[in-house]
Amino acid sequence: MDQFTKRVFCSKVTSIILLFTVVILLGGCQKDDQTSPLPSLKHGFDLFKGIPDSGNLSIEPIDVGTDSFHSFGGWFNNETIFYITDSSLGSNVYTHHLHSGEKKLLFESNAPIVSTIVSPSREFLLIHSAPSSNEAVLTIINKEGNKLIERSLPSFELNIQWNPYDDSSILITAFTADWDFTVWNLNIEKQSMNEIGLPQPFAYWAEKQELFYLDWDLDSPSIEADLQSYDLETGEAIKKESDVLQVFTYQDLIVVIKVDEDNEEMANYYFMNHQFEEIFRFTTPHLSSYSEWLIPFHDYNRHTDSFLTYQPLYSSEADVYNEGFQLVRYDLATGNKEMIVEGMDNAPISCSPNGESCLTGFYYENVINLETKEIVPLSDNS
Repeated sequence: MDQFTKRVFCSKVTSIILLFTVVILLGGCQKDDQTSPLPSLKHGFDLFKGIPDSGNLSIEPIDVGTDSFHSFGGWFNNETIFYITDSSLGSNVYTHHLHSGEKKLLFESNAPIVSTIVSPSREFLLIHSAPSSNEAVLTIINKEGNKLIERSLPSFELNIQWNPYDDSSILITAFTADWDFTVWNLNIEKQSMNEIGLPQPFAYWAEKQELFYLDWDLDSPSIEADLQSYDLETGEAIKKESDVLQVFTYQDLIVVIKVDEDNEEMANYYFMNHQFEEIFRFTTPHLSSYSEWLIPFHDYNRHTDSFLTYQPLYSSEADVYNEGFQLVRYDLATGNKEMIVEGMDNAPISCSPNGESCLTGFYYENVINLETKEIVPLSDNS
């Protein structure tokens, strides 16, 4: 489950309502290791048709052929994206060079493909397919399309986190239709998949063998929780922070979000190293959603050491707020804030490895040039 659903539940039924309500806006992560599929486009259209030349954003059209377009998967490298198509025989994964138009069939599946997730090094691709509503098949391939490992597990929904410190290790949470969950560690190098005894379904890589999770009290619903670390080798859990709304981890960087102590209508984003020393912080308005605070989509680019996120113009209830979002970029080295685009939807965002362009939109259907601040739709129907 990617950027649309992450949260912990207070009971097996009421919890999942919170789960799907709150983190519809937890980007994540953003990052290319999105953990839930973008909504698919089941209607056909001519991708990239009629896109004007725009410097670095000169796009060559994609030829889907007789298949129907499902979704974009993200960046394969700085100039190549990958995408999914559906047909009567199953689903396919293609790569497409944005400037030359070169198209390559990377993977064929007899079952519908739900999502694709590229590894942090971009050496591997995880393909989540679903032969049935209660089964998930996870296939890992390399850049040439060669299958490295494949595992099947009972699952109604998945949450996936790729280890940025070890490309061979992937954290997988599998939910049943009753919202029971099991957490697994899939290891490509060892060709293994081992169960992990985590008390919470959503965790984030803190180190090669360490996880973070928010320790929600299942008996007393709250919008804040303690941040715990979990050692995979010893099973030891240690409290790191109190009263945390959400946490996200990137290699060598921890982002902790809290309600501002002096003004509960504001949220503080703390950027820390692994010794929990503060590197940078900023404060922003945030929106409430029922009993939750809504966390906008965002992405961190290590190459440019910059953090991109959407921000509302003021604090409000999410269901009545209609003023649009500002897409802003923070330079973590200097602390400078830059406005990229105003009047945006709060939608998933994923930046190219070099940090020059980003895919955004609920289907990743637009490209934003971060220098010219130009937005180019990837189809006439975007």
